[in-house]
Amino acid sequence: MSSPKDKIKYLEEWEVNALWKSIYAEPGTLHYERNVAIFELGKYCALRAGEVGMLRLNEVNLEKRQLYVRREKNSNSIMLRVVDNSVWDALLEYIAVRRNYYTESDYLFPSQKGVPISRKQLDTMFKFYCSRTAIPEEKRHFHVLRHTRAIELGEQGATIYEIQWWLGHKNIANTQIYAQFTTRLQSGLYAKLSGNESEPCADPVQMILQDKRVNAILDFIMQQIRTVDANAKHARVNALNSSNFDFLEFDGEECQNDEKIKK
Repeated sequence: MSSPKDKIKYLEEWEVNALWKSIYAEPGTLHYERNVAIFELGKYCALRAGEVGMLRLNEVNLEKRQLYVRREKNSNSIMLRVVDNSVWDALLEYIAVRRNYYTESDYLFPSQKGVPISRKQLDTMFKFYCSRTAIPEEKRHFHVLRHTRAIELGEQGATIYEIQWWLGHKNIANTQIYAQFTTRLQSGLYAKLSGNESEPCADPVQMILQDKRVNAILDFIMQQIRTVDANAKHARVNALNSSNFDFLEFDGEECQNDEKIKK
């Protein structure tokens, strides 16, 4: 019986570096900007091959550095912001030359016929770039980029729920499978189970809020704030009741001291 590790293929750091070196190796060649943008966005957004073709030019927000990602397989479509400058620069460089080579189309990455670029073409491109590296044959397919991104997010400190949102998974069980590949997610889980504060936590804010000592301190502070507020309110009421002025001044504005104020 095959294990989840047999099904999930992802690129190690050296493999990502080798693949990217291959992709960037031939500037000035036909489709260079397009191919670079496809691979940069493909990994950053954790795109399935079919989702690359569904990206639309008019759904790229240049001002906010965002693009709308339509997900396949009944997953949740999302708006992603591109904070990685190398990814954003690759997209801008492609958009700048896009009209010189491609048929007018709403799709961000159209074929010569104006239809979305196909899964088959993306896999052919992926295999070509991998052929110039030592990446194993079983990893030479486009979907590997999606798995690689999920594991990268985990190692960068994203929680399992944040990874779920990024990938568009509706079922958290589909995301939890990545926990076995990232030591940071595992460490966060063990920290929660053991209560060991020295262990790194995937979500440190939640760990702090769940600490009983911290909660006790917060409760004490809130009680003191409520007491001070109540005393201040009582003092203001006494001051109003004892006042003989027809007008009271608040922040430079006059307010008539009528019966409503006295009450």
